[in-house]
Amino acid sequence: MTPSSPTRFNVPSLLLAASIALSLASPALSQEYRYAMFLIDSAPRKSSTAYSINDAGVVVGYFVDEQTYMRAALWREGVLSDLDPQAPCCDNIAAAINENGDIAGQRSEEGAVLWLADGQRIQLGSLGGRWLAQANDINDSRQIVGDSSAPPDDYPHPFIWENGVMRDLGTFGGPRGKALAINNFGSVVGMAEIPGTYDRAFLWEGGDLTQLDMLLDGNNCVATDINDAGLIVGSSETHNHFWYAVKWVDQQLVVIHDDSVAWQSGASAVNNSGVIVGTMTLNSDAVVGYVMEDNHMVNLNTLIPPAARREIGSAVDINDQGAIIGLTKGDPARGVILFPVTTSFTLEPPFPGSAGEENLLIANGVTPGARVAFLASRQGGGAVIPGCSVTTGAVLQLDKPMIVGIAVANQRGVASIARGVPQSADGVRMIFQAAVPAECKVSQVLSHRFY
Repeated sequence: MTPSSPTRFNVPSLLLAASIALSLASPALSQEYRYAMFLIDSAPRKSSTAYSINDAGVVVGYFVDEQTYMRAALWREGVLSDLDPQAPCCDNIAAAINENGDIAGQRSEEGAVLWLADGQRIQLGSLGGRWLAQANDINDSRQIVGDSSAPPDDYPHPFIWENGVMRDLGTFGGPRGKALAINNFGSVVGMAEIPGTYDRAFLWEGGDLTQLDMLLDGNNCVATDINDAGLIVGSSETHNHFWYAVKWVDQQLVVIHDDSVAWQSGASAVNNSGVIVGTMTLNSDAVVGYVMEDNHMVNLNTLIPPAARREIGSAVDINDQGAIIGLTKGDPARGVILFPVTTSFTLEPPFPGSAGEENLLIANGVTPGARVAFLASRQGGGAVIPGCSVTTGAVLQLDKPMIVGIAVANQRGVASIARGVPQSADGVRMIFQAAVPAECKVSQVLSHRFY
């Protein structure tokens, strides 16, 4: 749409015609695009990874810089920053963040560290082995879990760190183990070996290491996350060496793998509402991120804006507001954040929707007198409205949105603009959305191909 195009038709007449047409026709799109999608780092020739998100929408992970060094990264409200710019090369990773803004991760030459929200840094030490420890998760009490090499053989053992003391959680008789997650009550989950180099999922509580159930005839299983209600999620191997997503309810195994859409799957994380995310291999062999809804695995690529620049290849974590982080497909892969969008009013499809004519965009259900910005893009994605937090749900689902017009809503809560669409737009797909920036409100996103 060309913002400066002259109006050739009477706008009230167009409004009347559009309202009649829309009342007779079914909506142009029944698809519900529920998330805005942000890339952590979109710079060329770089890759990035998102590991953890807290309820404030702050994401931590790492990005690869120009020297191909891994830099611990923090993403907030659309801005990526180096968490520890003074850290030496080459492998610095922010693995987890709690609700207070404390971050656990790795720093080159120091191993596992805690970056406090006030800027202090604490080295966690090790279990006495030769190799540096690795931190994997942190709770709101600053208890940290991970793995560290331990004597006498220097194999990694799961640990919990608290108030300067690192404790070995042990294994099931095998040489190795990892603690992957901890909830706010100090319950820890992960995996530990039994004799024979097979991994078993574990729950550690109050000093006791308990082996969790696994699928019959499988050799390995792992517990990847636990919420504050004690719900545990992970993956278990089948007899034919496939992996199925599972959960443990009161330590009892429940298979959540959905064989109607996937032949292999794993669960990565669960929030305190019990919503599970993970990665599945579809029956078409495509690998995608999913979210569990009504006991079904829903491909996240069906819930993001249309014509997005990247597909989602995995889901890694989910916060209590339902924001999801993961990794995109492609080379290089990039960390991605999906924020749920809360719509406050309705945007109608362009009318009449054809190229070479004047087209009308109408927003309904707006606060009377509010200034409405009508926006468009060739690609779906995500953009922050200035002055509005992503945690409010008032997030644009467009990549590099362009304002095509601004209108004031009348007393019936209707705002509209008329713009000429050139004939050259025939066959072009555009993504539309409207916003009221002063109120931090947005409409749903629409996809339309001009004809």
